[in-house]
Amino acid sequence: MTISGHTAPTWMITWSPDATRLATASEDGSVRVWNASDGSEQLVLRGHDDGVWSATWSPDGSRILSGGNDGRASLWDSESGERLVSLEPGCGAIWATGWSPRGELFATGGRDSLVRLFDGKTAEEVGALVGHEDLVKDLVFSPCGRRLASSSDDRTVRVFDLASGAVLQVLRGHEHMANTVDFTPDGESLVTCSHDRTVRCWDLTSGHERWSKLAHHDDIDAARVSPDGRLVASCSHDRRVRIFDAANGQLRSEITGHTDEVEWVSWSPNGEALATASIDAKGRIFDAASGALRRTLEGRNRAVSTLRTAPDGRVAVVRDDRSVHVLDRSLDRVVWRVRDVQGQAIKDAAWSPDGSRLACASLDASVVVFDPTGKPQLRVALPTGAYSVDWSPCGSLLLIGLADGAVQIRSAETGALRTLSLDSKEPTYAVAWRPDGAGFAAAFRDGRIGLRVGESFRYLKGHSDMVLSLAWSPDGRVLASGSRDADVRLWSAAGEPFSLLQGHRLTVWSVAFTPDGRRLLSSSFDHDVRVWGENRCERVLQGHTRQVSAVTVLDADNALSGSRDGTCRRWNLRDGTSRTVLPHDLPLIEECT
Repeated sequence: MTISGHTAPTWMITWSPDATRLATASEDGSVRVWNASDGSEQLVLRGHDDGVWSATWSPDGSRILSGGNDGRASLWDSESGERLVSLEPGCGAIWATGWSPRGELFATGGRDSLVRLFDGKTAEEVGALVGHEDLVKDLVFSPCGRRLASSSDDRTVRVFDLASGAVLQVLRGHEHMANTVDFTPDGESLVTCSHDRTVRCWDLTSGHERWSKLAHHDDIDAARVSPDGRLVASCSHDRRVRIFDAANGQLRSEITGHTDEVEWVSWSPNGEALATASIDAKGRIFDAASGALRRTLEGRNRAVSTLRTAPDGRVAVVRDDRSVHVLDRSLDRVVWRVRDVQGQAIKDAAWSPDGSRLACASLDASVVVFDPTGKPQLRVALPTGAYSVDWSPCGSLLLIGLADGAVQIRSAETGALRTLSLDSKEPTYAVAWRPDGAGFAAAFRDGRIGLRVGESFRYLKGHSDMVLSLAWSPDGRVLASGSRDADVRLWSAAGEPFSLLQGHRLTVWSVAFTPDGRRLLSSSFDHDVRVWGENRCERVLQGHTRQVSAVTVLDADNALSGSRDGTCRRWNLRDGTSRTVLPHDLPLIEECT
C-alpha cells in the first residue's frame, strides 16, 4: 500500500493505549494517526504553523496532545481529528508533552526552560515547575502520578514533586544535552539518554547511577523502558536501535535497516513491538524479539539538505529522500535527476573544479561520482558512512569525511586510497579543500576544526557545539564555520580566530562566500538566511517556513537556499526579494537524460 505520509523528518512516534494506533509528529507541521495493524493512514491533524516535535496520547486514548515549534500546544480528538484546544503559553517552541497516569493533568516543556502544568479536563494552566536553565527536551510523570521528571539541554535531569513544585533531585552526569527521560514501572529508577552517546540508569533513592553505557556511535535521541521494566530500547543518529538489559545495561540485541537518523523509539503497550521515527519521514514497526520489520508507515522526506553551484551556474539540489536534481542556470529546468542510487541518506555533494562531475557522499559507506549526464561513473567503497566530500582544486583527488572521524584522500579516477589524513574519533561533518590546494579543513562533532597545511596540523577551538559547515573565501585567506551553537566564526588561513558573527537563534547549517569574498551567507534552523559583510549582518532573508538547511551563491547578486519545507528560494541579494523553486516539479530536459 502506498501512502503519501509525512514529507519532512518524523520526530516522534507513540502508541495509543490500546495498541491499535500510532501517532507521529513531523517537521512538516502535521500529526498523523496510523492503523498499527496494516500501516494505513487514518487521520492528518493540521493546525500547527511550524514543525511538530511531540505527540502523546491521553491515558484513555481519546485525545492527542501535540507541541510545536510555533509555540503552541494542541489538543485533538483522536477519532474525528478535530482540534479541541489550542494553547499558546508563551514559552516559545514546545518540545515535550505528557499526561499524568489518570489524565487529570497534562504538561508541556519548551524553550523557556519551564515545565507547565494544565488541568486535563479544562486545559487551564494550573502551575509551572521551575529549575531548568535551558530548553526542556522531554518529560514524564511517575507511575504513581506524584512526581514528574524532565530532561533538558542544560545537561541535567530534574525530578519534581507535583504537590509542592519543589525540585526533589537534580541528576548530573551527562556531558551533553539530556534528550529523554523515562521511569521504570516501579518508579524507583530513571533511564536517560544524551548526545554524549550514553544511556544511563539512575537510582532515585540515592540519586546515583545504577549503570552508564556508551550505547551508540553517534548522538542518541531517545531511550525508553519496556512496559515490564526489563529492557531499554535506544535509537541514534547511527541509524540503529539497540536493546539493553535494564538491570545492568548489557546489550541484548540490535535492529538495523533505517536509511537515516532514528529520532524516536517507542514500546507497544504489551512490549512485543517497537515503533521508530526517522529523518527519512517514515515510521517503522519492528518485532521486539526478532528485530524483524513488521510494517512501514510511508512518507518521503522532501527536505532540501544540500545545494552546490557548478562553475557554469548549474545547481545540484540534494534532498533527504536520496534524490539529486541538477538544475540548469535559469533554475527553471532539470538537466538530470537520479534517485535511490545510494542506499542511505546523502549527506553532502561537491562539483569537480571543471563542473563536469558531481560527487555525493552517503551514509551507505560510499561516495558516488556522476558523469555529465547523471550516470554513476565511479562508486568509492568506504569503511563506514560518509558525511562530507570535496574535490581538490586540481580535480584529481577527493577529500572525504567519515562517520568514524577519519578523513581520507582518494583518487577521483579510481577511488584508491591515497592517505588517511587524520582520525579524530568524532564524526567528520564537513570538509573543505583550501583553494590553493595547500591544505584543507575538517569539522567534527565535538566542535573542533582540524586544519592541515602541508605537513602541519592543528585543531581550532572556539565553537561550543558540533561544527556542521565550512567554507573558504575564494582567495583562501579566510575560513568560515557554522555550528549548532548558532554562531558563525571566521578564521585566518593559519587558523587564528578573528571574527565572531552572532545573530542566528538556532543551529547554523550552511555557510557560503560570494565570488568576491566580501560577503558571507549563512542559513539556520531559525528559518533565516543572513548576509554578512564587514563583520556585521547586512540583511536577513526571510520566507522559508521551516529550517533552512542549505545555501549556495549563484553569482555576486544572487543566492539559492534550500529548506525542510521542501522548497528552494532564489534570492536577490541587493533587495532581498525571492522566488520559489520546486526542484521536484520542474520539467526534465529530455536530451540530457
